[in-house]
Amino acid sequence: MALAALFLMSASACCGSSDRVFCAGSHGVIHLRHAQNASSVKLVSGPEGMQLIERAGLLLWAPSTNQMGPHKAVLETQMPDGRGRREELGLRVTPLQKALFVFAHQDDEFGVLGRMIQLKEKAVDITAVWTTGDNRRVAETAEAMDLVGIRNDRRFTLSCGGLANAASVRKAVESLTALMRARQFDEIYVVAFEGGHCQHDLTQFVVVQAARAADFAGQIYEFPLYNLAGWLNLFEPVPAAVPTIQMSLTTERMDFIQSLTRCYPSQAPVTMGFKLAIPTRRKLHPIFRPLPAWDYTRPPHSGRVWHDANLRHPFAKPYRDGVLSVVKEYYHLFGAPQPTGIVCEQDKNPEARKLAQRVLATD
Repeated sequence: MALAALFLMSASACCGSSDRVFCAGSHGVIHLRHAQNASSVKLVSGPEGMQLIERAGLLLWAPSTNQMGPHKAVLETQMPDGRGRREELGLRVTPLQKALFVFAHQDDEFGVLGRMIQLKEKAVDITAVWTTGDNRRVAETAEAMDLVGIRNDRRFTLSCGGLANAASVRKAVESLTALMRARQFDEIYVVAFEGGHCQHDLTQFVVVQAARAADFAGQIYEFPLYNLAGWLNLFEPVPAAVPTIQMSLTTERMDFIQSLTRCYPSQAPVTMGFKLAIPTRRKLHPIFRPLPAWDYTRPPHSGRVWHDANLRHPFAKPYRDGVLSVVKEYYHLFGAPQPTGIVCEQDKNPEARKLAQRVLATD
């Protein structure tokens, strides 16, 4: 279905709502302003179970179902020059009823199918969006999504020029903003910003811009596919100062996900790699995480990115032109984000990443 039929930093860092929204039973974070430049940060009061990871500038919370409704957290920050500030954060816990999954390509789903199936079994209303796609690949994904149980009227493919330039990105942002406003999602899942493919990284940029425009106040999560952060990583994330959420799938569920590879004949080399190259340990325990506070005008990690090393596409334009220049052009044409006081992920120190990198379990 085309989104035209509807019209036209993480969610917690960029949303326009006064309250930060968490879903009961889900791990979420708040990126704190000025925390990494402070001498100290103290969580004076907050709801039961909330944790402060001070040096990472992060609040972490997984509210339970008996914590529905409004809450508040009070923070005290001491700056190096002796100035102090007290901040009260409004929080709201809601049930997880509607989730949005956003992909660049028809096969990116394999990075998060476990979560989609898990939420589907919990009767969560799932919407899936792809920012690119030709008729053949759309038909392939449709077969797989039918088997997963994602309704046809909850599946959308954007027609926006493949995110090739700022104008194309803007068109995608407007379409996704309209969908977010119309559907009022509780959580959003998107392919990781990791340097693996230009359209993956720009898809995440589109999601963040649309979330800001739609005043989305909930959590955005990213899921990894492939990157070169220190090594060749398949379904492993780029190091970042946020925790990782790990699922546990049954062997039967893993086998079902692997069986869906037959639905994608045009992507046989890729799906075969999923079946053979990904360790069973990772397929049984797929991961996702709250969105780090990325600066999209810079690569997600040092060194060469996968996109530039990919021999399958030797004539593709380099990452700096395919992503970084497009983001900068977008800001120039449509406005740069306002400074937030949040340290971007690429500038966080190794200590902050080490403190925040913990593995959290989800049912």
